[in-house]
Amino acid sequence: MELGKLSLLQKLVAFNNRFSGQIPAQIGSLKQLSFLHLEQNALEGSIPPDIGMCNSLVDLNLADNSLTGTIPDTLASLFTLNSLNLSHNMISGEIPEGLQYLKLSYVDFSHNNLSGPVPPALLMIAGDDAFSENDGLCIAGVSEGWRQNATNLRYCPWNDNHQNFSQRRLFVVLIIVTSLVVLLSGLACLRYENYKLEQFHSKGDIESGDDSDSKWVLESFHPPELDPEEICNLDVDNLIGCGGTGKVYRLELSKGRGVVAVKQLWKRDDAKVMRTEINTLGKIRHRNILKLHAFLTGGESNFLVYEYVVNGNLYDAIRREFKAGQPELDWEKRYRIAVGTAKGIMYLHHDCSPAIIHRDIKSTNILLDEEYEAKLADFGIAKLVEGSPLSCFAGTHGYMAPALTHSSQPSRG
Repeated sequence: MELGKLSLLQKLVAFNNRFSGQIPAQIGSLKQLSFLHLEQNALEGSIPPDIGMCNSLVDLNLADNSLTGTIPDTLASLFTLNSLNLSHNMISGEIPEGLQYLKLSYVDFSHNNLSGPVPPALLMIAGDDAFSENDGLCIAGVSEGWRQNATNLRYCPWNDNHQNFSQRRLFVVLIIVTSLVVLLSGLACLRYENYKLEQFHSKGDIESGDDSDSKWVLESFHPPELDPEEICNLDVDNLIGCGGTGKVYRLELSKGRGVVAVKQLWKRDDAKVMRTEINTLGKIRHRNILKLHAFLTGGESNFLVYEYVVNGNLYDAIRREFKAGQPELDWEKRYRIAVGTAKGIMYLHHDCSPAIIHRDIKSTNILLDEEYEAKLADFGIAKLVEGSPLSCFAGTHGYMAPALTHSSQPSRG
């Protein structure tokens, strides 16, 4: 059977086999394909530009092969792409600048033969480790704060010719992006109308608390797809935390879609304002910021769906013991957590527009994944729950920024 004829195929997972040869160009015919995993094989040749036609692709992993050639510019047209791994190949040339305009939350280009400047937005998302072992890559156009932390990449030499070339390339990219924004705006309007129609015909009303006449509104920012009923049916046995902003539950999604953390916020009257603010937070993408998957609101109930991190928060980890009475966090892990936390704060302060002030940094709001990488949580949520402007005190007393006690403008250094 020819691969191009599988028009309804959604997932192609064929990693860790002995597949050889080239990736077939017919793969561009798979319009419903969302996951493509071909890592750990013996594939050769270049990445076919036709992959850029898979306009439903969310996760692309071609790592640990023998791929050559350049990264096709057509990948920049995959507007649904969330994860891209091309590491451990022999790919050469520059990283297309258009990739930094996608909604990527994970990228890895390490161990290749790439050259030229790393797109700044990708560097902020993934860190310099994702571009290591590429002798020709360099850093250009990033803030001084990042330069102090980046250790594995050299800085690009600047000259007039390079600057003029970059300006011309930027001009071309801006034209392309502007055209795509116009096209996407039209598609987004059409998709929204279809979504509202589906809501009217199929979902109807779901009972919520004391207000059984209200409809649920689900705003999704990252995969996986979520079901409002599944989010609402929380089990008290899965309660993993409770704080000033709400209760947190561990939720294992059906059909093997993974595990998420669901925070049920305390009551707030102005749900419309909250949705606007949450939409801003949902657009944040950084390896040291806890990923917000979705926001669900209806009646008097509001839920935030986050990625689930297995090692809990820093407060508990510091107090846990490992083997033979040794602390769980050695000095190497503590250093990694401190640097990761600083990078997350720097991203919120200097790379978000407008800048975001966390306002409640404490050990219980620093979460740890399986690699003990720090992830900031609950930034801005105190304001969202209280509905208070920046001119009012916010955050946890004892952890409050000193500038907030004297001025309505927090200092950002």
